Amino acid sequence: MVAWEERAESFATEMTRERYLVGSGRKERLELDPIYQRYGGLFSENEVRERLSRRHESPPASRYLAEFVAGGYLGNRVKVLTQRATNAMLAATVRWDGEDIPYQQVWVLLANEPDWHRRHSLDRLALEVARGINPHRKERLLRLHQEVQALGFDGYVHLYRDLLGVDFDDLSSNLDLFLEGTEECYRSQLHDLLERTGVPPEEATPADLQYLLRGKGYDRYFSSRGMVPALARTLQAMGLGRGDDFPFALDLEPRPRKSPRAFCAPVRIPEEVYLVIKPQGGREDWEAFFHEAGHAEHFSHIDARLPFPLRVLGDNDLIEVYSFHMQYRLTEPSFLRDIVGMPSDEIQPYLRLARFGKLFLLRRYVAKLRYELTLHRQGPEEAPQAYRDTLGSILGIRIAPERYLEDVDDGFYSAQYLRAWMFEAMLREFLRHELGERWWANPDSGDLLYQWWRRGQSKPLDDLLPEIGAEHLSADALLRDVME
Repeated sequence: MVAWEERAESFATEMTRERYLVGSGRKERLELDPIYQRYGGLFSENEVRERLSRRHESPPASRYLAEFVAGGYLGNRVKVLTQRATNAMLAATVRWDGEDIPYQQVWVLLANEPDWHRRHSLDRLALEVARGINPHRKERLLRLHQEVQALGFDGYVHLYRDLLGVDFDDLSSNLDLFLEGTEECYRSQLHDLLERTGVPPEEATPADLQYLLRGKGYDRYFSSRGMVPALARTLQAMGLGRGDDFPFALDLEPRPRKSPRAFCAPVRIPEEVYLVIKPQGGREDWEAFFHEAGHAEHFSHIDARLPFPLRVLGDNDLIEVYSFHMQYRLTEPSFLRDIVGMPSDEIQPYLRLARFGKLFLLRRYVAKLRYELTLHRQGPEEAPQAYRDTLGSILGIRIAPERYLEDVDDGFYSAQYLRAWMFEAMLREFLRHELGERWWANPDSGDLLYQWWRRGQSKPLDDLLPEIGAEHLSADALLRDVME
């Protein structure tokens, strides 16, 4: 068992390092095949069937190992297709203003382009790239579905419902009240934002929301050079600070092929952790930076003596709670005043924009979950229309069907994000009640978080609910948070 876990950890390290190098733009091509060849024995059919059969034996470690092996087994089966799709995206360019722009750079340009006609023109070029990659993604999805059925599961939804212990349909239904409760407010704010910037509501697309939520008018408070000192002050206020001597490495260089999505790469936990972001400027940079800092702090504080499943794997729902908990300090009025340096008379207008941004994201992820359930149950043939209609009806904007596979993460990560959002809102309410309005500046908040990191290594998210006085996950706190 020890030898198996040592090999499993070596595999996890090599995979995370490969994805770090590619995602950070330091490497031009994703190469998974050599890694799987070295560690293929970890993911044999016999191994995955045995781990799945023992997934309830010694919770939560047995469930984490079952999820790890099942994910590795499926990843091994589709590795060539994954490489093909990823490398096609990395190599793709669009011709814009007389230059060949890397596809990964398009999202930065969209967020900073004030002319909506030009935004839409650039987005249409990007959609052509997505359309060209879709056959690879479709083949990969079909293969995943085949492999899941070969393991004896009714389908992809059944497998991950069992592995994660989450009833996705129940989660989706529980968020009906959230959608209903925010519908009028969301539509009104969306219309006002579009009207102020001259975008016809019937023409609005996600590219317009990228630009509008960029919040350029607040850039003077959210400079790229100010992010790192602000994080250092935040950690110090929590009682976790060491100046800017972070226990993780920062990768802030804006390389052309760097992923537009910020991420944390825990290559070797806890001693080698990278926080990666492609700076675009502005408030969303700071939110992404603080989000990934939550991950990086968490992984850097894990006890190195813990066994592999508790140290390296763990409950992704809970792992995301820590990152949201860091990120949403940026919606606390006193934090904006004391750490960001925003004048009091600008805080409320800013919070309206920031809370609308969170509301848009929450509604988008509810829509994503519902679409993914349809995609994995019915297959990809009718999925472009389902993607367009499901997201379009909930978000009230035009959704391009070309992104029906690009906008999907493996393993129902959309559900894990939604659960984390609910728990984090409940946690902040608990801390505000226990420590006051300036809870984020109380050194006890860092100590409490550190204790949570410790307990969370051996407990899944639902088992920690009693510690904040809750019996079950609820979207009520989430609703209060975005409607304040």
